[in-house]
Order: sequence, then structure tokens, then C-alpha cells
Amino acid sequence: MAVNAGRHGHPFFKSLCEFALRLIAHIQRNGCDRLINSPLDETLIPFQSCIQGYGYEVNEYSKKDYADGLRETVQTLMKSIPGYRCFIAEFKMNEDQTTAHTALGHSERFYKKTEEGIALSEWIAAAVDGRQIQNVGLSLLK
Repeated sequence: MAVNAGRHGHPFFKSLCEFALRLIAHIQRNGCDRLINSPLDETLIPFQSCIQGYGYEVNEYSKKDYADGLRETVQTLMKSIPGYRCFIAEFKMNEDQTTAHTALGHSERFYKKTEEGIALSEWIAAAVDGRQIQNVGLSLLK
């Protein structure tokens, strides 16, 4: 996948939405229609801030910017990919008010049920088994 220089001259995507549009094209060619994420991801927030030229930091602006980009990305993917499904989770906050980047393995986050009553482990198992899955956590993308 080719990349363009970002708004500050960095060799990355200009926005999360630009990335999503390129991801859609890649998915349409190669398949894939699932996303698991958190609107307060402790790894992706400072990463996005850095590639946009603001430094590798977590602050209120970078958290809002990332959450807005994730919402726009999910909306774009849902409109563009028939059957697209996502699991958006807001796990326990850490000291900088972000959430863990991963939730696999023996993590409590992997088995904890969301407000919709579905655990990430159940959602992944259903997807792998080819069973119908639903979008989870869309209300977190306000």
C-alpha cells in the first residue's frame, strides 16, 4: 500500500480516514471485514499524534482527534463494505485515561462482557466459526 506525505511532511497518511479509504480498497481486493479497537487506545493515540507531526504524546486533543478519526473510519468502512462488523470496546482506564492496546490471551478484557452482553472472546469465536456477528460498542463512537 503506497503512502503520501502527511500534512507535516511525514511519509504517512494525512488522516485516519485516508488510511481507511486505502484500507477499503485493499480489503475489497484481498478480503477482511472485521475491526477490533478502542476509542481510547493507549498505543494508537500517540502514534497518530506523532505521524501528524505533534510528537508522541497523549493529551485531551490527541485523544479527541483519535476518537473522531476512529468514528469516521468505522462509518466509512460500514458504508463501503457489505457485512462489515466491528467490536469497539472501552476497557478499564489506565493512569493517563486511555485503554490497553491489546485484549487477548488470559486478559480480563478478553472475557469481560460489554454493555451489549458480548465478550470479545465470544465475538472472535463466532467470527472464526463463520457465525453471524453484530457490531458491538458503536455507542462509544459518539
